[in-house]
Amino acid sequence: MNVTDAVQSFVGKLFVTYENNPDFRLLLLRLSKNGLLVSGLLGITVTVIYMYSQVLMNDFIPAWSYSAAPLKTMVLWDKLLIIFISATAMLMSRLKINLGPIRFFFSIMVLSCVFLILYDDLMSQGSRYSTGYLTIAMLIAATCISFKPWQILTLCICTILILFPGMMILPGILGVPQVRISWSDVIYLSIISIIFLGISEFVYRSRYTQYMAKRSEDRIVESGIDQADPDSLNSELEQAKEMISGDLAPEKRQWVSEISVSSTDELFLEKVKLVIEDHMGDSNFGVEWLAHEVAISPRQLQRRLRASVGVSAGGLIRLMRLHRAAQLLEKRAGNVSEIAYKVGFQDPTYFSRIFRQMFKVNPAEYAKGKREYSD
Repeated sequence: MNVTDAVQSFVGKLFVTYENNPDFRLLLLRLSKNGLLVSGLLGITVTVIYMYSQVLMNDFIPAWSYSAAPLKTMVLWDKLLIIFISATAMLMSRLKINLGPIRFFFSIMVLSCVFLILYDDLMSQGSRYSTGYLTIAMLIAATCISFKPWQILTLCICTILILFPGMMILPGILGVPQVRISWSDVIYLSIISIIFLGISEFVYRSRYTQYMAKRSEDRIVESGIDQADPDSLNSELEQAKEMISGDLAPEKRQWVSEISVSSTDELFLEKVKLVIEDHMGDSNFGVEWLAHEVAISPRQLQRRLRASVGVSAGGLIRLMRLHRAAQLLEKRAGNVSEIAYKVGFQDPTYFSRIFRQMFKVNPAEYAKGKREYSD
Protein backbone atom coordinates (compact mmCIF):
# COMPACT_ATOMS: atom_id res chain seq x y z
CA MET A 1 0.00 0.00 0.00
CA ASN A 2 1.46 3.38 -1.03
CA VAL A 3 1.16 6.65 0.86
CA THR A 4 -1.85 7.83 -1.16
CA ASP A 5 -3.78 4.63 -0.45
CA ALA A 6 -2.89 4.84 3.23
CA VAL A 7 -4.12 8.44 3.44
CA GLN A 8 -7.35 7.58 1.62
CA SER A 9 -7.90 4.62 3.94
CA PHE A 10 -7.30 6.82 7.00
CA VAL A 11 -9.65 9.55 5.77
CA GLY A 12 -12.28 6.94 4.92
CA LYS A 13 -12.16 5.52 8.44
CA LEU A 14 -12.14 9.01 9.92
CA PHE A 15 -15.35 10.07 8.17
CA VAL A 16 -17.10 6.70 8.17
CA THR A 17 -20.74 6.72 9.27
CA TYR A 18 -23.32 4.01 9.71
CA GLU A 19 -26.06 6.28 10.95
CA ASN A 20 -28.16 6.15 7.80
CA ASN A 21 -29.59 3.13 9.56
CA PRO A 22 -32.18 4.65 11.97
CA ASP A 23 -32.23 1.59 14.21
CA PHE A 24 -28.46 1.77 14.74
CA ARG A 25 -28.71 5.51 15.40
CA LEU A 26 -31.28 4.84 18.12
CA LEU A 27 -28.90 2.30 19.64
CA LEU A 28 -26.20 4.99 19.73
CA LEU A 29 -28.70 7.37 21.32
CA ARG A 30 -29.41 4.90 24.12
CA LEU A 31 -25.69 4.26 24.68
CA SER A 32 -24.97 8.01 24.70
CA LYS A 33 -27.66 8.63 27.31
CA ASN A 34 -26.01 6.03 29.49
CA GLY A 35 -22.70 7.76 28.77
CA LEU A 36 -24.10 11.10 29.93
CA LEU A 37 -25.11 9.50 33.21
CA VAL A 38 -21.71 7.85 33.72
CA SER A 39 -19.72 10.94 32.72
CA GLY A 40 -21.81 13.13 35.03
CA LEU A 41 -21.11 10.81 37.94
CA LEU A 42 -17.40 10.74 37.08
CA GLY A 43 -17.24 14.54 36.80
CA ILE A 44 -18.84 15.04 40.21
CA THR A 45 -16.77 12.31 41.85
CA VAL A 46 -13.40 13.46 40.46
CA THR A 47 -14.09 17.12 41.33
CA VAL A 48 -15.16 16.33 44.89
CA ILE A 49 -12.12 14.08 45.43
CA TYR A 50 -9.84 16.82 44.10
CA MET A 51 -11.37 19.43 46.40
CA TYR A 52 -11.06 17.24 49.48
CA SER A 53 -7.51 16.17 48.65
CA GLN A 54 -6.38 19.78 48.20
CA VAL A 55 -7.92 20.86 51.51
CA LEU A 56 -7.04 17.84 53.63
CA MET A 57 -3.68 16.81 52.17
CA ASN A 58 -2.20 20.05 50.81
CA ASP A 59 -3.68 22.49 53.35
CA PHE A 60 -5.36 24.64 50.70
CA ILE A 61 -7.84 27.23 51.98
CA PRO A 62 -11.29 27.21 50.29
CA ALA A 63 -12.29 30.65 49.02
CA TRP A 64 -14.55 32.31 46.46
CA SER A 65 -11.71 34.42 45.01
CA TYR A 66 -7.94 34.24 44.89
CA SER A 67 -6.20 35.81 47.87
CA ALA A 68 -2.82 37.44 48.10
CA ALA A 69 -1.33 33.98 48.55
CA PRO A 70 -2.85 32.13 45.58
CA LEU A 71 -0.66 29.06 45.90
CA LYS A 72 -2.48 28.13 49.10
CA THR A 73 -5.97 29.17 48.00
CA MET A 74 -8.49 26.89 46.30
CA VAL A 75 -11.23 28.84 44.55
CA LEU A 76 -14.58 27.06 44.75
CA TRP A 77 -16.72 28.65 42.05
CA ASP A 78 -15.07 26.92 39.07
CA LYS A 79 -15.22 23.52 40.82
CA LEU A 80 -18.88 24.05 41.65
CA LEU A 81 -19.50 25.00 38.02
CA ILE A 82 -17.96 21.69 36.90
CA ILE A 83 -20.23 19.88 39.38
CA PHE A 84 -23.23 21.80 37.98
CA ILE A 85 -22.29 20.87 34.39
CA SER A 86 -21.90 17.22 35.41
CA ALA A 87 -25.27 17.25 37.17
CA THR A 88 -26.83 18.76 34.02
CA ALA A 89 -25.39 15.88 32.00
CA MET A 90 -27.02 13.41 34.38
CA LEU A 91 -30.34 15.25 34.03
CA MET A 92 -30.12 15.25 30.23
CA SER A 93 -29.67 11.48 30.28
CA ARG A 94 -33.28 11.23 31.50
CA LEU A 95 -34.75 13.62 28.90
CA LYS A 96 -36.13 12.76 25.47
CA ILE A 97 -33.42 14.23 23.27
CA ASN A 98 -31.79 13.31 19.97
CA LEU A 99 -28.23 12.14 19.38
CA GLY A 100 -27.05 15.37 17.72
CA PRO A 101 -27.89 17.66 20.67
CA ILE A 102 -26.30 15.15 23.07
CA ARG A 103 -23.03 15.24 21.11
CA PHE A 104 -23.09 19.04 20.93
CA PHE A 105 -23.84 19.46 24.64
CA PHE A 106 -21.14 17.00 25.65
CA SER A 107 -18.58 18.75 23.45
CA ILE A 108 -19.41 22.08 25.09
CA MET A 109 -19.31 20.37 28.49
CA VAL A 110 -15.82 18.92 27.89
CA LEU A 111 -14.41 22.16 26.47
CA SER A 112 -15.90 24.17 29.33
CA CYS A 113 -14.29 21.87 31.87
CA VAL A 114 -10.96 22.12 30.01
CA PHE A 115 -11.15 25.92 30.05
CA LEU A 116 -12.00 25.97 33.77
CA ILE A 117 -9.08 23.66 34.56
CA LEU A 118 -6.65 25.89 32.68
CA TYR A 119 -8.16 29.05 34.17
CA ASP A 120 -7.53 27.61 37.63
CA ASP A 121 -3.93 26.83 36.63
CA LEU A 122 -3.37 30.39 35.49
CA MET A 123 -4.84 31.94 38.60
CA SER A 124 -2.97 29.59 40.93
CA GLN A 125 0.21 29.77 38.80
CA GLY A 126 0.64 26.03 38.59
CA SER A 127 -0.10 23.36 35.97
CA ARG A 128 1.15 20.20 37.60
CA TYR A 129 -2.07 18.20 37.12
CA SER A 130 -3.47 19.80 33.95
CA THR A 131 -2.36 17.20 31.41
CA GLY A 132 -3.73 14.43 33.61
CA TYR A 133 -7.14 16.08 33.90
CA LEU A 134 -7.22 16.87 30.18
CA THR A 135 -6.42 13.22 29.45
CA ILE A 136 -9.33 12.14 31.64
CA ALA A 137 -11.64 14.60 29.86
CA MET A 138 -10.70 13.26 26.39
CA LEU A 139 -10.92 9.65 27.57
CA ILE A 140 -14.46 10.20 28.85
CA ALA A 141 -15.43 11.84 25.55
CA ALA A 142 -13.99 8.97 23.48
CA THR A 143 -15.65 6.18 25.47
CA CYS A 144 -18.84 7.48 27.09
CA ILE A 145 -20.51 9.22 24.15
CA SER A 146 -21.03 7.68 20.70
CA PHE A 147 -19.11 10.27 18.70
CA LYS A 148 -18.09 9.75 15.11
CA PRO A 149 -14.28 9.49 14.76
CA TRP A 150 -13.88 12.90 13.10
CA GLN A 151 -15.87 14.50 15.92
CA ILE A 152 -13.47 13.08 18.51
CA LEU A 153 -10.54 14.39 16.44
CA THR A 154 -12.10 17.87 16.36
CA LEU A 155 -12.70 17.78 20.11
CA CYS A 156 -9.09 16.76 20.80
CA ILE A 157 -7.74 19.51 18.54
CA CYS A 158 -9.88 22.12 20.33
CA THR A 159 -8.57 20.85 23.68
CA ILE A 160 -4.96 21.21 22.57
CA LEU A 161 -5.64 24.69 21.18
CA ILE A 162 -7.09 25.79 24.53
CA LEU A 163 -3.91 24.56 26.17
CA PHE A 164 -1.52 25.96 23.59
CA PRO A 165 -1.55 28.72 22.41
CA GLY A 166 -4.48 29.45 24.75
CA MET A 167 -2.18 29.49 27.77
CA MET A 168 -0.08 32.15 26.06
CA ILE A 169 -3.02 34.42 25.17
CA LEU A 170 -5.21 34.14 28.31
CA PRO A 171 -2.66 35.58 30.77
CA GLY A 172 -2.71 38.90 28.93
CA ILE A 173 -6.50 38.96 29.02
CA LEU A 174 -6.69 38.02 32.70
CA GLY A 175 -3.74 40.22 33.74
CA VAL A 176 -1.73 37.41 35.35
CA PRO A 177 1.78 36.06 34.65
CA GLN A 178 2.14 33.32 32.07
CA VAL A 179 2.37 29.69 33.18
CA ARG A 180 5.06 27.84 31.30
CA ILE A 181 3.72 24.98 29.19
CA SER A 182 6.44 22.64 27.97
CA TRP A 183 6.45 21.22 24.48
CA SER A 184 6.52 17.76 26.05
CA ASP A 185 2.99 18.41 27.39
CA VAL A 186 1.77 19.40 23.94
CA ILE A 187 3.43 16.36 22.33
CA TYR A 188 2.00 14.11 25.05
CA LEU A 189 -1.55 15.39 24.47
CA SER A 190 -1.11 15.06 20.70
CA ILE A 191 -0.10 11.41 21.07
CA ILE A 192 -3.01 10.82 23.47
CA SER A 193 -5.37 12.42 20.93
CA ILE A 194 -4.20 10.04 18.21
CA ILE A 195 -4.68 7.08 20.55
CA PHE A 196 -8.18 8.22 21.52
CA LEU A 197 -9.02 8.77 17.83
CA GLY A 198 -8.08 5.16 17.16
CA ILE A 199 -10.12 4.01 20.16
CA SER A 200 -13.11 6.04 18.99
CA GLU A 201 -12.94 4.62 15.45
CA PHE A 202 -12.60 1.08 16.78
CA VAL A 203 -15.48 1.46 19.25
CA TYR A 204 -17.75 3.09 16.64
CA ARG A 205 -17.08 0.38 14.05
CA SER A 206 -17.32 -2.41 16.62
CA ARG A 207 -20.70 -1.19 17.82
CA TYR A 208 -22.03 -1.33 14.27
CA THR A 209 -20.51 -4.76 13.67
CA GLN A 210 -22.05 -6.06 16.90
CA TYR A 211 -25.37 -4.46 16.00
CA MET A 212 -25.46 -6.13 12.57
CA ALA A 213 -24.42 -9.46 14.10
CA LYS A 214 -27.20 -9.15 16.66
CA ARG A 215 -29.73 -8.37 13.93
CA SER A 216 -28.59 -11.41 11.99
CA GLU A 217 -28.85 -13.54 15.12
CA ASP A 218 -32.32 -12.18 15.88
CA ARG A 219 -33.35 -12.85 12.32
CA ILE A 220 -32.44 -16.51 12.75
CA VAL A 221 -33.34 -17.14 16.39
CA GLU A 222 -36.49 -15.05 16.76
CA SER A 223 -37.96 -16.11 13.45
CA GLY A 224 -37.07 -19.73 14.10
CA ILE A 225 -35.33 -20.20 10.77
CA ASP A 226 -32.69 -22.60 12.00
CA GLN A 227 -31.11 -25.25 9.78
CA ALA A 228 -31.17 -27.72 12.65
CA ASP A 229 -34.82 -27.09 13.49
CA PRO A 230 -36.78 -25.80 10.45
CA ASP A 231 -40.17 -26.17 12.17
CA SER A 232 -39.35 -24.21 15.33
CA LEU A 233 -41.15 -21.11 14.05
CA ASN A 234 -44.54 -22.79 13.78
CA SER A 235 -45.58 -22.48 17.42
CA GLU A 236 -44.87 -18.73 17.53
CA LEU A 237 -46.59 -18.23 14.19
CA GLU A 238 -49.69 -20.12 15.25
CA GLN A 239 -49.83 -18.35 18.62
CA ALA A 240 -49.73 -14.91 17.05
CA LYS A 241 -51.73 -15.59 13.88
CA GLU A 242 -55.07 -14.63 15.32
CA MET A 243 -53.68 -11.42 16.80
CA ILE A 244 -52.42 -10.03 13.50
CA SER A 245 -55.16 -11.44 11.26
CA GLY A 246 -57.56 -8.62 12.09
CA ASP A 247 -57.50 -4.97 12.99
CA LEU A 248 -57.72 -5.57 16.75
CA ALA A 249 -61.48 -5.04 16.60
CA PRO A 250 -63.31 -6.13 19.78
CA GLU A 251 -65.09 -9.01 18.04
CA LYS A 252 -61.77 -10.37 16.81
CA ARG A 253 -59.94 -10.38 20.13
CA GLN A 254 -60.23 -14.05 21.07
CA TRP A 255 -56.55 -14.00 21.96
CA VAL A 256 -57.12 -11.20 24.50
CA SER A 257 -59.63 -13.11 26.63
CA GLU A 258 -57.58 -16.27 26.47
CA ILE A 259 -54.46 -14.64 27.91
CA SER A 260 -56.27 -12.07 30.08
CA VAL A 261 -54.64 -8.97 28.65
CA SER A 262 -55.36 -5.90 30.80
CA SER A 263 -56.70 -2.67 29.33
CA THR A 264 -53.29 -1.09 29.83
CA ASP A 265 -51.68 -3.84 27.78
CA GLU A 266 -54.38 -3.47 25.12
CA LEU A 267 -53.46 0.19 24.70
CA PHE A 268 -49.79 -0.70 24.65
CA LEU A 269 -50.29 -3.40 22.01
CA GLU A 270 -52.44 -1.07 19.93
CA LYS A 271 -49.61 1.50 19.97
CA VAL A 272 -47.06 -1.17 19.06
CA LYS A 273 -49.25 -2.31 16.17
CA LEU A 274 -49.70 1.22 14.80
CA VAL A 275 -45.96 1.95 14.99
CA ILE A 276 -45.11 -1.26 13.12
CA GLU A 277 -47.72 -0.50 10.47
CA ASP A 278 -46.35 3.03 9.99
CA HIS A 279 -42.84 1.66 9.31
CA MET A 280 -43.81 -1.56 7.56
CA GLY A 281 -41.91 -0.82 4.37
CA ASP A 282 -38.65 0.33 5.99
CA SER A 283 -36.16 -2.54 6.04
CA ASN A 284 -34.11 -0.70 8.69
CA PHE A 285 -37.01 -0.70 11.14
CA GLY A 286 -36.24 -3.02 14.04
CA VAL A 287 -36.51 -3.60 17.76
CA GLU A 288 -34.46 -0.54 18.80
CA TRP A 289 -36.59 1.77 16.66
CA LEU A 290 -39.85 0.22 17.89
CA ALA A 291 -38.76 0.53 21.53
CA HIS A 292 -37.88 4.18 20.98
CA GLU A 293 -41.27 4.92 19.41
CA VAL A 294 -43.20 3.39 22.32
CA ALA A 295 -40.86 5.06 24.86
CA ILE A 296 -39.50 1.99 26.67
CA SER A 297 -36.20 0.12 26.59
CA PRO A 298 -35.73 -2.78 24.14
CA ARG A 299 -35.48 -5.20 27.07
CA GLN A 300 -38.77 -3.97 28.56
CA LEU A 301 -40.40 -4.19 25.13
CA GLN A 302 -39.33 -7.80 24.71
CA ARG A 303 -40.50 -8.69 28.20
CA ARG A 304 -43.92 -7.05 27.84
CA LEU A 305 -44.63 -8.60 24.45
CA ARG A 306 -43.61 -12.08 25.53
CA ALA A 307 -45.65 -11.76 28.74
CA SER A 308 -48.79 -10.52 26.97
CA VAL A 309 -48.85 -12.37 23.63
CA GLY A 310 -45.91 -14.76 23.79
CA VAL A 311 -44.13 -13.20 20.80
CA SER A 312 -40.77 -11.45 20.67
CA ALA A 313 -40.58 -7.92 19.28
CA GLY A 314 -38.59 -9.00 16.24
CA GLY A 315 -40.97 -11.90 15.69
CA LEU A 316 -44.00 -9.61 15.87
CA ILE A 317 -42.52 -7.23 13.30
CA ARG A 318 -41.95 -10.12 10.90
CA LEU A 319 -45.37 -11.60 11.54
CA MET A 320 -47.13 -8.34 10.73
CA ARG A 321 -44.99 -7.90 7.64
CA LEU A 322 -46.00 -11.37 6.47
CA HIS A 323 -49.65 -10.61 7.11
CA ARG A 324 -49.38 -7.37 5.13
CA ALA A 325 -47.62 -9.28 2.34
CA ALA A 326 -50.55 -11.72 2.23
CA GLN A 327 -52.95 -8.79 1.91
CA LEU A 328 -50.91 -7.33 -0.96
CA LEU A 329 -50.78 -10.70 -2.71
CA GLU A 330 -54.55 -10.95 -2.45
CA LYS A 331 -54.90 -7.46 -3.95
CA ARG A 332 -52.43 -8.34 -6.75
CA ALA A 333 -50.30 -5.34 -5.75
CA GLY A 334 -47.16 -6.63 -7.49
CA ASN A 335 -45.01 -9.69 -8.02
CA VAL A 336 -43.40 -11.57 -5.14
CA SER A 337 -40.14 -9.58 -5.15
CA GLU A 338 -41.94 -6.22 -5.29
CA ILE A 339 -44.20 -7.16 -2.40
CA ALA A 340 -41.25 -8.42 -0.38
CA TYR A 341 -39.60 -5.01 -0.70
CA LYS A 342 -42.87 -3.21 0.08
CA VAL A 343 -43.13 -4.95 3.45
CA GLY A 344 -39.49 -4.39 4.44
CA PHE A 345 -37.75 -7.61 3.30
CA GLN A 346 -34.50 -7.01 1.43
CA ASP A 347 -34.12 -10.66 0.42
CA PRO A 348 -37.07 -12.09 -1.59
CA THR A 349 -35.73 -15.63 -1.08
CA TYR A 350 -35.76 -15.24 2.70
CA PHE A 351 -39.22 -13.69 2.45
CA SER A 352 -40.56 -16.64 0.46
CA ARG A 353 -39.08 -19.13 2.92
CA ILE A 354 -40.69 -17.67 6.04
CA PHE A 355 -43.93 -16.91 4.17
CA ARG A 356 -44.17 -20.61 3.44
CA GLN A 357 -43.52 -21.37 7.12
CA MET A 358 -46.56 -19.31 8.08
CA PHE A 359 -49.07 -20.00 5.30
CA LYS A 360 -47.91 -23.52 4.27
CA VAL A 361 -47.58 -22.37 0.64
CA ASN A 362 -45.10 -20.10 -1.09
CA PRO A 363 -46.16 -16.54 -2.03
CA ALA A 364 -46.77 -17.32 -5.70
CA GLU A 365 -49.01 -20.27 -4.83
CA TYR A 366 -50.83 -18.19 -2.24
CA ALA A 367 -51.55 -15.43 -4.77
CA LYS A 368 -52.67 -17.96 -7.39
CA GLY A 369 -54.98 -19.70 -4.94
CA LYS A 370 -56.59 -16.40 -3.92
CA ARG A 371 -57.11 -15.43 -7.57
CA GLU A 372 -58.74 -18.78 -8.38
CA TYR A 373 -60.96 -18.48 -5.29
CA SER A 374 -62.08 -14.95 -6.22
CA ASP A 375 -62.71 -15.93 -9.84
